[in-house]
Amino acid sequence: PLSVQACALGRHAIVVRLLEAKADPTAADPHGRSAFFHACLHGHVTCARLLYDHARGPDRSRMVQAADMHGRTP
Repeated sequence: PLSVQACALGRHAIVVRLLEAKADPTAADPHGRSAFFHACLHGHVTCARLLYDHARGPDRSRMVQAADMHGRTP
């Protein structure tokens, strides 16, 4: 998903636009890594914070605790 690529590259302005356009903040790549996972992995705190602040309720917990296909979490 585009949001995963934007977060992996630290493109927070793109992340903002995608979230405004109702992009799914929990979408994951084929390895099960979400945009939040990639933002954390690559040290892009602004992107991670945007996703975290955008998520609500159970989505927020799932985002933070979601493991990839190897069992790694953000």
